[in-house]
Amino acid sequence: MPQLEFTLWITNCVTNWSIIFIMILMINSSILLPLNVINTNTAQTNNTNETSSNWPW
Repeated sequence: MPQLEFTLWITNCVTNWSIIFIMILMINSSILLPLNVINTNTAQTNNTNETSSNWPW
């Protein structure tokens, strides 16, 4: 009987941690995706400004 309780406890911990891990991943992706889009947009505008200012004419 204690072996069964031990296995149930381990499976319970694993499922809880997997749910927490998935939630953290979803929160990180929802936060980081807009930041990545903003960073790429600013990088593109900065690159165009630098290339246009580098030309002498």
